[in-house]
Amino acid sequence: MSYSTQKGNHFTVSKINNKKYTWDVFKLWDLVADMSIEEVPINDFSLDIDLWFREYEVPTALNVLKHCKRILDADLEFAIIIAPNGIVMDGMHRIGKAWILGHSTIKAIRLQEFPIPDSIDEC
Repeated sequence: MSYSTQKGNHFTVSKINNKKYTWDVFKLWDLVADMSIEEVPINDFSLDIDLWFREYEVPTALNVLKHCKRILDADLEFAIIIAPNGIVMDGMHRIGKAWILGHSTIKAIRLQEFPIPDSIDEC
C-alpha cells in the first residue's frame, strides 16, 4: 500500500495571531522522506482534545463512524509526523489505531523546524 492511499486532507497546525497555517500532506511526506524514524510513546500525545471536528464538522454518528473507518484503515507502517511544538501534523488516525490495538509506541518523525506553509489564511 502506498502512502497516497493513507493521505487525508491538508492539516492546519495552529492558529497564530488570527492566521491559519496549512501544509499539504504530500509535500510533508516528500520533506521527511529521508529523515530518521523513532518510536514515540502513545501516552506522549494529548488524546482528550477535539482534533477532528472543531468548528468545521458536527460530530454526528455518521461523522464519528467515518473517522472510525479511517482509524481501522490506517497503516501503522507509516510514521506519523510531529511538528517542532509537539503537535501531530499527520497521523492522528494511526495513533488512534495504535491505541485501540494496545500498542505502547508508534513510529514517528520529528521535525526540527516548521516547513514553509502552503497557505496562510486570515481567521
